[in-house]
Amino acid sequence: MNIHSVIHPFKDSIDESKRDLNENSHHLVFVVVMTLFFLFLFIVL
Repeated sequence: MNIHSVIHPFKDSIDESKRDLNENSHHLVFVVVMTLFFLFLFIVL
């Protein structure tokens, strides 16, 4: 029981950092897509 209470917060922090990483990667993908889109418009026009 004591060991579990030590491990649990650690696991929570790992889950949180993984979630942050996912959000950042989604943001990065969005930025890349927008950049490509604007480049495409620039070339076409």
